Amino acid sequence: LVKFFMGVLEMKKVIVFDFDGTLCHSLPLVDKGFVDALTKYGTKEITGDEIKANFGPNEAGILYRLVGEKKSRDCFYEYLRSYYEHHDECLKDFFPGIRKLLEKLKAEGYTMYVLTGRSVESLFISLTKLNAFKYFDDYYYGGFDGAIKDELLLKLMKQHNLTKDEIIYVGDSIKDIEQCKKVGVKIISAAYDNFEKHDLIEELNPGMAANSVHELEALINKNCS
Repeated sequence: LVKFFMGVLEMKKVIVFDFDGTLCHSLPLVDKGFVDALTKYGTKEITGDEIKANFGPNEAGILYRLVGEKKSRDCFYEYLRSYYEHHDECLKDFFPGIRKLLEKLKAEGYTMYVLTGRSVESLFISLTKLNAFKYFDDYYYGGFDGAIKDELLLKLMKQHNLTKDEIIYVGDSIKDIEQCKKVGVKIISAAYDNFEKHDLIEELNPGMAANSVHELEALINKNCS
């Protein structure tokens, strides 16, 4: 009888999703926003690799680093204008299979959050455009000064009264693995948009790299139910 009630009370893990490179291939849209903003307010042309090298802070923080305090606010507004304007062209939907997976997980009673390094402004533009607020119960977004996903995970756990063993993060980057390890949170690595770093991801997070959305679903089933 005790085992029965313990089983009833046992909750499924909370699944926390990264956004970029995990739920969708958003980099072309992000790059377009940065290029348009920096063309208008920047001091020089900038390449996609240079933009990527500054990832860590949210977009406002990245632009502050690139153009300085005086231009950064207007530059960020221009980024958001471009991001919104080109969203339907550059980011039509999630990765194939992701929406179906989110719907399945929601129907099965999973609680799902988004925790991303990007700004709340661009995140909410995308969730609105993609009609995706219905899948998630809360949202955590990036910091102006640098990568803070470890801090955000701690904040999430405190706000929702969860332990590290009750959540699992799904993210695509090496930095995601490092920040999850800092706070002892298990991570499934979404490697299907990051094939060039697959070997390193597998080395740092063995047995937890998903090379397709189908593999992601299998790892969620294995680790979360």
